[in-house]
Amino acid sequence: GKVESRNGKFLPSLNINSKFPNDSISYLTKIFDVGDLEEVYIDEIQFLSTESVKVIIDLSKEKQVDVHFYGLETTFLNDYFESSKYLLETVKEENIKRIDMMCQKENCNLTASHNARISGGRVSKSGELFVSEKSTYLSLCSKHYSE
Repeated sequence: GKVESRNGKFLPSLNINSKFPNDSISYLTKIFDVGDLEEVYIDEIQFLSTESVKVIIDLSKEKQVDVHFYGLETTFLNDYFESSKYLLETVKEENIKRIDMMCQKENCNLTASHNARISGGRVSKSGELFVSEKSTYLSLCSKHYSE
């Protein structure tokens, strides 16, 4: 695969899933073996298992390649995602850079602190973590998450 910009520039990419199949590990190992590779960017890490993240970190150390992880810290239930919790517990605080988002409630300028699943026009605080049907998620501040 590839990640492509609107200007047509692109970078090669690999779509890995939460099960992190052996062929993905094999392919990822080959990517880390590229001679001039300096950095790897991984988005949506909340969908990876802790074991998958450990494999990636081990490869980055072995091959001396910087890895940048991006993703959500918490679920719509306000619990940490498995991989996010692992990274927050093992990575030095000075190496964590949080990207703030503003509350998506109209006319609110507060920083969002919650990933909210919206169901029937209201914040849902129960249910399965991963659902097959399309769901709406909003970044909300504590005030609007609690209302």
